[in-house]
Amino acid sequence: MEIELAIGTRGTLKEFLESYTYSFLKTRGLARISHDNHSICAVNTKYGYQIVKLFDVVTYVGHGKWGISNECASK
Repeated sequence: MEIELAIGTRGTLKEFLESYTYSFLKTRGLARISHDNHSICAVNTKYGYQIVKLFDVVTYVGHGKWGISNECASK
């Protein structure tokens, strides 16, 4: 059985990282960049890769692309 990520699935980056493995998310446009013992995540958008923070709200829009919301889920 293949795990799917439905188009329109929305949540914070932290929720996605807790719910799916990194390798699964990597095949769907998430990148983790490590530098000096710090990890930064970026998602592929229609504008290219953009850095996201753990509590940024992201939406999977399909074909390895994500949308980033200006909302802050931690408020």
